[in-house]
Amino acid sequence: MKSELSPEVRQSKSPLLSVVIPVYNVEKYLRECLDSVVNQTYKNLEIIIVNDCSPDNSEAIILEYAEKDDRIVYIKHEVNTFQGGARNTGIDRATGEYITFVDSDDYLELNAYEIVVQKMIDTDVDFCMFGTICFDEQTKKEFSRADLNSDLPNVFQITNKNFNFMRTSHSCNKIFKTAGVKDIIYPENIKYEDTAFWFKYQAYIKPKGVGISKGLYHYRNHDLASTSNHNSKNRVDFGYVVENIYDFLKYKNILDDYRDDLLKFADRWCIFNDDHGIQIDTNIKLLSLMKKFTNHFNDKELFPYKKLFYLKNINEVNEYTIDFYNELNNEYSALNDMNITRRVRRLVKIEAKRILKRLGLFDAVKKLMGRK
Repeated sequence: MKSELSPEVRQSKSPLLSVVIPVYNVEKYLRECLDSVVNQTYKNLEIIIVNDCSPDNSEAIILEYAEKDDRIVYIKHEVNTFQGGARNTGIDRATGEYITFVDSDDYLELNAYEIVVQKMIDTDVDFCMFGTICFDEQTKKEFSRADLNSDLPNVFQITNKNFNFMRTSHSCNKIFKTAGVKDIIYPENIKYEDTAFWFKYQAYIKPKGVGISKGLYHYRNHDLASTSNHNSKNRVDFGYVVENIYDFLKYKNILDDYRDDLLKFADRWCIFNDDHGIQIDTNIKLLSLMKKFTNHFNDKELFPYKKLFYLKNINEVNEYTIDFYNELNNEYSALNDMNITRRVRRLVKIEAKRILKRLGLFDAVKKLMGRK
């Protein structure tokens, strides 16, 4: 079932804003989400709801709202493609000058779009980001308030010179000019699709942006949250995310401009310890994907990123090589502690050298640690 926008809406003088809402297994929260969108004080909306094969009663709720509001465009997937695939469907269908995204278990302040669209019109930027209020579903208490510290500069431009300027990859706390988003594709069938999209968008579009510090988007934390499950098996998807970004940068012929940014990002997500609560088999899968990713680069390019460099130069990833990296990192961190005497430092070096030679890793780790 698809519905079309009314002529009255299309003839409105205010810019049309396309709102893409992927839906999967959220009937408990869907009404609150849709109420916060259809009742926005900014009325010129194209509300694209994508049912990503939801197994619950979400479709009945969507049809109920679509019957009452002709701004709603309803699309039903035949195959589940996760959040990324549903957003891609929405982007393909969008006809608005601007576009934004809403997770169907979250909701917005009722004046959110009026505030943000007006800011974009006033500043003529490619995107505007705004604050997010995170709250716990059970207690209803805010556990963090991810507002921007202050309004960002009136207009700023992201390039490869200031690429790390932005702090959040979340798609739902932004409104974009649709023309720029049409060139970017979310990865499908994996988590952390926001991260890949935001990296690619910044690198390829080099957008002008503006920021609003006020918290306008309410992010719900609960067990079934579509993108909030950051533990265990989902962590493996970071391996696919970096590969997706690499393929995009290479295809667009901008890899040279953003190689270091990509490697810095990938090195960050090479997790060798259990601080993130990752099970060992999941960690091995993640690091194995990261090791495969390192094959795109030579030792010189990887040298500043010690975890990636290590992965490239070991034969395989297993529980032993993960433990060994942690021990090795601790050993060499200790060597840089000026409180350790030269004699102790020399003895540790000798022992480490002996172990590395036995494992066939001495030359690689010697370069990794910058030792001669």
